[in-house]
Amino acid sequence: MATELQTKYWESLKGKRSLNKGKKFPYKARPNAVGRTVWNKGIILSEEICQTMSDARNRGVASGTVKSWNKGKKMSAESIENNRKGQLGKVLSIETRKKISEAKKGDKSYPWKGGVTPANRKIRNSFEMKLWRKACFERDNWTCQKYGVRTGGLEVHHINNFADFPELRTSIENGVTLSKKAHQEFHKKYGFKDNSLEQLKEFLIT
Repeated sequence: MATELQTKYWESLKGKRSLNKGKKFPYKARPNAVGRTVWNKGIILSEEICQTMSDARNRGVASGTVKSWNKGKKMSAESIENNRKGQLGKVLSIETRKKISEAKKGDKSYPWKGGVTPANRKIRNSFEMKLWRKACFERDNWTCQKYGVRTGGLEVHHINNFADFPELRTSIENGVTLSKKAHQEFHKKYGFKDNSLEQLKEFLIT
């Protein structure tokens, strides 16, 4: 049994000829794999039909049968005014950009955690540590000293561990080139504390 909306819709189509009727489309131009043509292309709905469809959707949203993506969300007065004036999409001025940037700096930024960055992270990412790694790689010919490979994400291992020997952190003699796999295996076997040259020698020959 057709609804009132469907009846009005089909009545609006009477006497109108589809622009695609009788046309054959190449396979790539078909809307789907079975080759159906677009049946309603070129058909313009009357204002009455459009209003009826809009009212039906609004009733569905109100009754809970249709969920709206922005249900329960409230726009600020400024956003409403911008929408009304058509300001959305416009390029922001330099002054406005600076204000937004300043509002996201320091303790105003949501990831802010009191300005505390771990000291170890600063040291590991320092320029001196980058030079130390490069020097160790070059000395070892960019080769893992455990497996003899030059791939697998090479890393430099601190022979005497990083935390307990701060004075040896950037000493080339305190570094050895290992692949990522070998480095993980070393620390899995010996841990991250009290690492020594004896542990490294034992690891490399086993």
